[in-house]
Amino acid sequence: MYTEYHINTNALDINFIKSVKALFKSKSISIIITEEQDETEYLLQSDANCKMLEESITSKDGYEFSIDEFKKFSKELKNGKQAGFSKLRKVKLLK
Repeated sequence: MYTEYHINTNALDINFIKSVKALFKSKSISIIITEEQDETEYLLQSDANCKMLEESITSKDGYEFSIDEFKKFSKELKNGKQAGFSKLRKVKLLK
C-alpha cells in the first residue's frame, strides 16, 4: 500500500501519528520526508515554461476554467506535459 501525505509541519500532531497507525495497523512502514518545492519556482526552471509565462503575462487573451480544470492543468504542467489550451475557454482580458 502506498499513501502520500502533504502536510505543513505546524499541523503535525499526535492525531496525525494515530491516523497513520490506524491505517497501517501493526505493519512496518517507511517514512520519507521531503520539502515541497514552490510550484512557481519549479515552473521557472524550464526555459520553455518561462517563455510561456512571459507570453501569457503580456497577452490580451486569457483562458477561463474551473478550479478542477486548473488543478488538472497545473498537474500536467508540473509533470512536464504540453499545455493543452485547446480545451479551455478563451476570453478577452480587461486591461
